Amino acid sequence: MELNKIQFITGTVVFLVCLIIGIRLYLKKLNNSFYYLLGLSFAVSGLIVNSLLKSNILSHNIFTEHALIFGNAIEMSLFSLALGNRINTLRKSNTLISIEKDDLDKLNKDLLTQQQEIHSKNMELAVMNEELKTNTKILEEANQTKSKLFSILGHDLRSPIGSLEGLLNLVNIGLVSQEEFQAFMPQLHKNVKNMQSTLENLLQWSISQMEGIHATPERVSVQKIADEQVHLFAEVGRAKNIQVQAEVSEKFTVWADENHLRLVLRNLINNALKFTPEGESVKILAESVQNTVVISVQDNGVGMTAEQVGKLFKKNQNFTTYGTGGEKGTGLGLQLCQEIVTKNGGEIWAISEQGKGSTFSFSLPAQA
Repeated sequence: MELNKIQFITGTVVFLVCLIIGIRLYLKKLNNSFYYLLGLSFAVSGLIVNSLLKSNILSHNIFTEHALIFGNAIEMSLFSLALGNRINTLRKSNTLISIEKDDLDKLNKDLLTQQQEIHSKNMELAVMNEELKTNTKILEEANQTKSKLFSILGHDLRSPIGSLEGLLNLVNIGLVSQEEFQAFMPQLHKNVKNMQSTLENLLQWSISQMEGIHATPERVSVQKIADEQVHLFAEVGRAKNIQVQAEVSEKFTVWADENHLRLVLRNLINNALKFTPEGESVKILAESVQNTVVISVQDNGVGMTAEQVGKLFKKNQNFTTYGTGGEKGTGLGLQLCQEIVTKNGGEIWAISEQGKGSTFSFSLPAQA
């Protein structure tokens, strides 16, 4: 009997505690708290009826005798209903979470696609910026080329042609006699030769700027081209009492454009003759260096300072001086030589000392 009282008291306390918890959950308006509270109420009611029955306070009948079972059965039913409702709620939540996850994945994919598109656009913009920089540089070089061209046409050619036209006009109207004109002939000849050289360089340089330099390499004998140039400049050398020599062995052959080799040698020899005093010499030399042939034009003329040598082959920076006979260049010759030698797979450089002469050298691929 004591055990039943302990069980009764314990059960009552448990049910009351659960009831209080259910009431608190209901007051907090948590989902399914009503079902838990109602189920506990039936269970407590069944417990109370059963206790009153055992205390002979209530009479025996089907309801009072099975009140505890009915209360527990209803409680379990309500608990099952709440649990089922909770499961359905969780399923709906999982479904919503799954849908949201799918939406989030789709959103991430869309964002990734947009990022890729932005990256692609940025790459296109970068390429366009590089093209713009390149085109701007080309335009600047074209403007510099145009300025240089007008400078040459306006000064280096116009002035000597104007002087020649003025002298011929004086001869034509009889203000200069034949004897006086003959006295001017050596200088006129020198001026005309200088203009011819300038025009030839100008023509070649203009073609290179407009169409580009196109090399057609072949097996070329350096000795053959050097001997041609010695013969070509023999008269000019005699006029200044300068000996032009070619000290080139027949074994030297290069893989280059033959006309380009002629043009480079012609420019370098012409420059050497301008800056070499009377009675001196100009030499054409050649030597093997690894897989190239280095061809040099050496003079013992006025020479240059280290600063002047440093300016010779800088792009868009012209350096010209007057020769020993007052000849003036345009600066196109060396620039043209550099472009031609580079196009044929070689390099060009100069070594000079003021008062001791200069040596201009360029390399070309050797051909066995």
